[in-house]
Amino acid sequence: MYLYCKKMSKITIYAIGSVVLFFSFFLFGEKVAVLSEISKPAFDFFVDGDQLFITQCATIYIYSLKDFKLQKNFGQRGEGPREFKVHTQEHVYVSVQPDFILVGSGGKISFFSRDGRFKEEIRNNTKFGSFTPLDGNYIGYSNENEGKKRYTVVNILDSNFKKIKEVCRGEHSLQKKTIALVTGTFHYKVYNDNIYVVYWDGEFLVDCFGKNGDFKFSLKNENFKRRKVNVQDRERIHKWCKFYWKDWYHKNKHRIKINEYWPAIGTFFVDGSIIYISTYVRQKDDWLFYLYDLKGNYLQKIYLPLYERNVWAPYPYSIKNGKLYQIIENEETEKWELHITRINPSAGPSARSPHAQVMEQ
Repeated sequence: MYLYCKKMSKITIYAIGSVVLFFSFFLFGEKVAVLSEISKPAFDFFVDGDQLFITQCATIYIYSLKDFKLQKNFGQRGEGPREFKVHTQEHVYVSVQPDFILVGSGGKISFFSRDGRFKEEIRNNTKFGSFTPLDGNYIGYSNENEGKKRYTVVNILDSNFKKIKEVCRGEHSLQKKTIALVTGTFHYKVYNDNIYVVYWDGEFLVDCFGKNGDFKFSLKNENFKRRKVNVQDRERIHKWCKFYWKDWYHKNKHRIKINEYWPAIGTFFVDGSIIYISTYVRQKDDWLFYLYDLKGNYLQKIYLPLYERNVWAPYPYSIKNGKLYQIIENEETEKWELHITRINPSAGPSARSPHAQVMEQ
């Protein structure tokens, strides 16, 4: 269970076999399925083709998006060929590709077919993590110290996971003297042979690099006004840390620094010809997104409905094929559910989905 999650209401229930489907025409999503097999999913999940991939510790669950039934689950903690070395509270890294699934865990990279059949594994003691295939090479990040500063670095690696080139780096939010909370999240995504990167500093900036690591353009909004961290936000942050990170909080509270403003960017998704950039600006349960084309040209702003998981972020969600997918934990049933919202960003007010509010710049 998590603090501050919201309750659902006015939902019609239909039972189909062992899968329960919900159809809601109100605030959140048009259709929801109960995913009874999962209990503590990772923050990221993946939608690709007609499949949904959810990671939970050392296990990957594959669901069909046609009937929402579980097709297969594989992986467990251990050091065997089909096992992954992760701590109890951690999750393996997964990269879903058109014809295979890459799974990264302690000391090795494992490859599986799209239906979860084991293919091969490569032992790997490299310092790099979060591998994504790109044109015969891999993209991976590392955390490195330089002087008194700590950085997160995006690198191009060869087929043996040896470093070829550094793409970019950003100053890490966790330094020796302070622990900065309410910071940006450094992450990258690969799409159509391009590498897109968001940095720790929390500015409205997405850098785009080509497959060889050459800089292409920056997607930047200098006029964006970041949301201020108010007194209620600070109280919720401390309450959350005391509840979930009790020992850590009491040990490190003298080092904690809460920034004055929320970061500009929460996360981003590249779907078709559109880059969706989420922000922390909200109108009640609707979150503001900025939309750009693949060359970095501004398209429009749009509000999308998201369930809040805690003070930090909404429940895990993804955008694919013009739809927003979100998995949430129902606080009454303690079951995880899949919500789907159709997005029609180019439509006018009379034609668009009632769940997506479009704004002009």
